[in-house]
Amino acid sequence: MKYVKDDPAFTEAMEELLMGDQAVAKDCFLRLEERYPDDEHITYHLAIIFYGIGDLEKSIEYCKKTIALREDSGNAHYRMGVCYFRMGKFADALREFKVSTQIEGSLQAMVYYYMGLISMYVGDDDDAIDYFGQLRQASPQTKMALFLEAQLRIKKRAFDPAVELLLEFLEGSPDFAEAHHMLGVAYMGLHENMKALCAFSKALELDPDDKRSARAVDRLTDPY
Repeated sequence: MKYVKDDPAFTEAMEELLMGDQAVAKDCFLRLEERYPDDEHITYHLAIIFYGIGDLEKSIEYCKKTIALREDSGNAHYRMGVCYFRMGKFADALREFKVSTQIEGSLQAMVYYYMGLISMYVGDDDDAIDYFGQLRQASPQTKMALFLEAQLRIKKRAFDPAVELLLEFLEGSPDFAEAHHMLGVAYMGLHENMKALCAFSKALELDPDDKRSARAVDRLTDPY
């Protein structure tokens, strides 16, 4: 029995893909698919290629082909979830992401990022906080999770954890004006007005057009 990985044409296709010539790689893999229609390596690489060139429907089609050939392909479920996310089909995306987390050995840390965003968009704040927390555990370097979770903490008036999250986030992104504004909101919620004033002033320094921070500074400095 001949295996696709032993075929020099597969090596050529992989070289084209790794070199970044996706148009040539696509043609190579499509030719391979004609010869090896039941090989999940080919269908999954085609899913990657079509995703890369922006043809999300085709990418989903090849993800489904991959899953039909190998049900436990967590990467295919994850890739399909990202496609659905980009298409705004959040329910479908969340379904595929959840499946991918249940397949042993296939977990991608960023799945929690997408699941958190979807939950935040549809108003499931508690789930979103949980997913962003799992993202921070799985990938501590993904600092954006701190910012997103802080937004939700402020919304729920959990100001202490919001301050903690924002201070850690700002260590790596000190020029992020919106984070300084949010920090001011959190400090105001804790009645720490001097710290709030410093945060709003920094936000205004970084973004002079931020009328929210300007109004907050006016309120905090108004002697009356």
